[in-house]
Amino acid sequence: MSSFQNNGKGHSRRLQTEVAQSKLIAARYDFDLPKEELNTLTRVYLNAASRTPLMKETVEAGQVAMARQMQTPWSIASEEDELKVREAFATLINCHDSEQIAYTPSCSYAISLAAKNIFEHTSKTQKDTDLKTLNKRILILEDQMSSNVYPWQHLTQKTDLQLHVVKESGDDDANSLTDNIIGDLLNDSLAITIAALPNVHWCSGEVIDIIKIGKICFEKGICLVIDGTQSLGVLPFDVQKVKPDFVCASVHKHLFGPYGMCLMYASKKWCSVGVPLEYHEHKRRGAAGDVCLPFNVAGNTPYEERYASGAMRFCAGGRINPIIVPMLAHSLNKIVYEWGVENISQKNKKMTDEIKRECDDLGLTTAENYHHIIGIKQRGNLDFPEQISRWLKDKVNIIISARFKYLRVAPQVYNTPREVTIFVRALREFMRLQLLVKTGVRANALSASTFTLHDKHNSGHTPRLLLCQIEEWGLTEEDDRRSLEKDGGEGMRVE
Repeated sequence: MSSFQNNGKGHSRRLQTEVAQSKLIAARYDFDLPKEELNTLTRVYLNAASRTPLMKETVEAGQVAMARQMQTPWSIASEEDELKVREAFATLINCHDSEQIAYTPSCSYAISLAAKNIFEHTSKTQKDTDLKTLNKRILILEDQMSSNVYPWQHLTQKTDLQLHVVKESGDDDANSLTDNIIGDLLNDSLAITIAALPNVHWCSGEVIDIIKIGKICFEKGICLVIDGTQSLGVLPFDVQKVKPDFVCASVHKHLFGPYGMCLMYASKKWCSVGVPLEYHEHKRRGAAGDVCLPFNVAGNTPYEERYASGAMRFCAGGRINPIIVPMLAHSLNKIVYEWGVENISQKNKKMTDEIKRECDDLGLTTAENYHHIIGIKQRGNLDFPEQISRWLKDKVNIIISARFKYLRVAPQVYNTPREVTIFVRALREFMRLQLLVKTGVRANALSASTFTLHDKHNSGHTPRLLLCQIEEWGLTEEDDRRSLEKDGGEGMRVE
């Protein structure tokens, strides 16, 4: 190939990246969020780790699907949209076969399915003993999301398996969560047989090196089950490098879908030997749409026993939701083919980097290897997350969740530099008021703090006090204008 051709391909890739980045700069327009105005505080939503808003076109896709069921109920099923979702999700995680993708209703369902299959298959293949007498362990994390704990917790109650909890590193501990996990996986005396992990801790935001962990699990024959709900769609993920047994992700967070669905990947092994949680006809061989499987009057198997190929055997009973699927087809198309996960990743990291710098200046503690979620805690004050989360909501109209020890800040592509600036100014103000209370200068400094707020969406939450001006934070109108323009120039400002 000539150097001219190589240069041409490189230029084409750069152009594609620039187009994707320009679309991402304008991502705010895809959502129906409060509009920004100079010198005004509107509602600020920095809580993507809880749920993300739906894009306007995603909602329209759902409305079309509902209208179709209302007006033409004989045509509600769309296998084309189902295929689009599976193909887009497979592309997102670099899975080469979309038949390895299944639809489940929730993360807990998908993890329960993984637990059932791993336990039953391993029990069958053990020759001299079974899991009840092996005294092996399932590795999870301290404060791990319950959806990826309850199924394993249940498994320990009917076997001699034990849960092994990897503790979070202390504030002065040089080891990362990844270091602690790897140390325990390599400790043969612990006899870890299953590692049930996230890619990102849902509270602290600490990123786990899942490629390193996947390599160890693969080499040691440890089953690896990943809840990717807090990372897929915003962090690159590659099943070819990680080699997990199962990966799942609820779609209402970083996949910008509605509640009610969790996509699941299963390795080739489980696509051939796995069994579903429910037994139904929709994913058996020969089943399609409204086609009824034939009933065989002879023998004990009147209906088809064989499953459809791939991971579709794991899908929950009933039709795949004909309203959610076209909505998800739209949002995944946006993430995978228009914005690009690498671009999403870079944009979110810029926002959390700014928050990290402010936290360091204020003496607040965060994970060092954070990315798109940054958990903030205050040494010696376990009440800090609830205190500041409540104050931010009541006084400054900023929505952020408290999770265990952390104030969990989670921006996304729809957030702007101005909103991040407003948050870090609010964080500094809270710390100032907290100091006034602590030193006895002003006992009611936090409860009496007041700001000018404007709720553009009439969302039902009215801050208690609406008195002072934003200039009191030192955010002048000129600062405000520069912050609005920082993410793409004057033309990108939302009016």
